[in-house]
Amino acid sequence: NNNNNNNNNNNNNNNNSQVNYCLQLDSIGVSQEFRKMFDEFDLEENVNELILFHGTNEKISNTLIRQGFDVAVSNLNGKFGGGVYFAENATKSDQYVGNGNSHTIILSRVLMGNYYTTTSSERYRRRPPNFKGDVLYDSILAECQNTGFNNTTLIRYREFIVYNNLQCYPQYRITYTRT
Repeated sequence: NNNNNNNNNNNNNNNNSQVNYCLQLDSIGVSQEFRKMFDEFDLEENVNELILFHGTNEKISNTLIRQGFDVAVSNLNGKFGGGVYFAENATKSDQYVGNGNSHTIILSRVLMGNYYTTTSSERYRRRPPNFKGDVLYDSILAECQNTGFNNTTLIRYREFIVYNNLQCYPQYRITYTRT
């Protein structure tokens, strides 16, 4: 599997074979025992398998745990179209958990495979772009972008988007309250 990562919009091309990421748990105040659990995941690096967060409300989390993710019901108005969105930063996923006292984030296994890197929004997308000819990339990695008004951040946290249900698995449900 040749994992060439291409950037669009005149960005530099790079040829990393693996996604470099750092799972960030800072915003949800997890215990040391929980943090140690991550060392025990046996991830398949050759297909860029990652452990990532997915923020949702409690009602939807029940369905996700029972039935898995479903790209068919994803919102096409998302910044990168109708995929399933994940983040390496719990703060990003916390933005999607809704109001109330109790909040839910799904800790998921995600296969990024041969991913496409971008910094620009691509609404209404239903699949990753073409890699070579009619062969598609497996997923999209949306990098941070600091080109808004007065150099403000348009994309503060990286987003990881897959368009195939078989590329993501809800491993754990994390329920928490904000203090």
